[in-house]
Amino acid sequence: MNDAAAGATVPILYGSLPSRAFRCLWMLEELGLAYEWVGASADDMKSAAYLALNPNGRMPVLRDGALVLWESIAINLYLAKKAGGPLWPTASARQATVLQWSFWAVSDIEPHVVAALADGPARAGEHARRLAAPLAVLDGALARSRFLLGPTFTAADVNVAGILSSVRATSIDLAAFPEVRRWLAQCIGRPWPSRFFTTPPGAAVSAPGMSHPSSD
Repeated sequence: MNDAAAGATVPILYGSLPSRAFRCLWMLEELGLAYEWVGASADDMKSAAYLALNPNGRMPVLRDGALVLWESIAINLYLAKKAGGPLWPTASARQATVLQWSFWAVSDIEPHVVAALADGPARAGEHARRLAAPLAVLDGALARSRFLLGPTFTAADVNVAGILSSVRATSIDLAAFPEVRRWLAQCIGRPWPSRFFTTPPGAAVSAPGMSHPSSD
């Protein structure tokens, strides 16, 4: 979506739901940014045009002016830092903590959640056991504060909750981690993710800051 009158452009996010594009759409909405969302199917990702954006053939991809960026967490960190505001702390030590939790979730949480989604209920117990140690770490941190960096919701919460929220589509029970359950419910209860989780599969999630998904 281009703002022709102002001669400006807005970021364009390529990627369909459900996918890791969910995390980036969530970040864009939390930041209150205008953007365009372009749906991308499995066939689209094999096209020469898409591979020119992301040679890995995966979603999402962000195009912001001359910048083309892939990897959902990199996209989210870029957007949060560029926009500033409460999601991106001003102190360098707190910025480093946002990075810490974001990278930790990618390495310690996401592989197990992805495997649980792929394997289904039959191996849920196995994946729950593998998740127990990192979830205990997260539970301990959240026992000391409402959100990951304290009382304020930040990019760290978007990134970690954006990854962990997929556990809702598995048979893994979070009952042993009450602080994680509390925090995750708070995070996905925010306006945009709550609409995503209550929207029928395959339907577009409308939001004030975006155009409707397209394949153009």
